[in-house]
Amino acid sequence: MADLPIEPDYSSPVGFEPRVLKAGFGDGYSQRTEDGLNANPEAWELSFQELTDAETQTLLDFFGGLKGVSNFTWQHKFASASKKYLCSKWNAVPAGDNENSVTASIVEVFEP
Repeated sequence: MADLPIEPDYSSPVGFEPRVLKAGFGDGYSQRTEDGLNANPEAWELSFQELTDAETQTLLDFFGGLKGVSNFTWQHKFASASKKYLCSKWNAVPAGDNENSVTASIVEVFEP
């Protein structure tokens, strides 16, 4: 397991979509409960701006090496400890001469 090699921008948003089991009954009544122990994973849209060509290649190699199946660790500013994440989508945009941006969609995973 590897650590995220470059810190993302502070403007990277985090989202939450809890997994919920719902049972509907007559007269519009329903009950809801969490789906499992870790039902509220974090989903981040990491943004890396103003990267050099070398930094961009480092990130592309990092995410490419994980192949969407291996996790990595990262500690964001709201966390007291590192957490594990999986990245299955990333892209790079050339913005100028030796200036690029990278975005990556990551989701928290709960694995040993």
